[in-house]
Amino acid sequence: MKPLLLFLILSFAIACQSEKEESSAYETTTLVDYKVMIDYADQKLLQPGQLVISEEPERIVVADNGDNLLKLFNPEGELIDEFGTEGSGPGEFMAINSLHYFKDALYAYDEGLSRFSKFDLEGGYVDSYPLQTGELPFTYHTVFEGKLVTSTAGAGESLVATFTKDGTPEDTLGRSHSPVAEMGPIMTEIPQQAENRQVPDYFTNIANLISNDDYLWAAMTAYPKLYRIDSSWQMDSFSFEVERAELIEDYYFEQQSGTGPVLNMQYISDLAVTDQYLYVLNTVNFTEDYAAVIYQVNHEGHIENRYKLPEHTGHSYRIAANQDDEHVYVINQDEASLIRYDLHQP
Repeated sequence: MKPLLLFLILSFAIACQSEKEESSAYETTTLVDYKVMIDYADQKLLQPGQLVISEEPERIVVADNGDNLLKLFNPEGELIDEFGTEGSGPGEFMAINSLHYFKDALYAYDEGLSRFSKFDLEGGYVDSYPLQTGELPFTYHTVFEGKLVTSTAGAGESLVATFTKDGTPEDTLGRSHSPVAEMGPIMTEIPQQAENRQVPDYFTNIANLISNDDYLWAAMTAYPKLYRIDSSWQMDSFSFEVERAELIEDYYFEQQSGTGPVLNMQYISDLAVTDQYLYVLNTVNFTEDYAAVIYQVNHEGHIENRYKLPEHTGHSYRIAANQDDEHVYVINQDEASLIRYDLHQP
């Protein structure tokens, strides 16, 4: 056996073993204690997208592309204020794509206008930051270390890019092509997930970007993986291919035929972050009766808890969590509703 192939297989087996050990450290809890704060029949939300939670006072901010508004609710689901309207002027929106709350300010990215808009939760619109994006499509957006940060997708590109506040492109992170893929036949010998594990800065299918005071996080969808970027713009990565490790030898060939084992965390669709945890939403989880699952992950990449959403929450979601880690909020986009779940079950 060629040395490189042997190295890759051994590395893959060791990683799977460590992940198998990790999987026994947490349990799955079905979230049965919840409150439907906004029902679809209320018509308070039309086409809700992302949401964030502010502090002092606590506000739930939802981007609604049904009427191009940012809607502010109190913890009981009462509508407190609205920002924006349809248009291209200051504080107006065409298509709100991303939300970020940072240091008492709310940042909303409009993919139709290619710009960030900054709002004060008490005073409303503050400023705008148009980006010089050129022809490269941008998908998710946040703010970190004084930079405007976006992810790219399409035409083989999948990177994280930074911009200055005047919208000037500054730098990119990661690579969009894996050198392991150039080895050709070797990739028929081992699972495709091994490719991503061996290349720590390889981005593909970015699911979301999110940040807090300490880190910028990027999540991959097809590969269940997270990247943590610190204030010096150095990256670490964490993989979440846990459980079913005992069947990994037959994984690749059985997966191709559709009869083999599936990964426990197969598709990351959204992220939320608090000072202590990340909340990782997985909406394609065949090992959990097709139910959506939220993983509570510490900032070192270890899964602490796993929460299963009841069936009534639909199939298209966005999530947020408050800083005390007592509640997680779920937007059900299928039914235009907002549900608050208690993470400390009775």
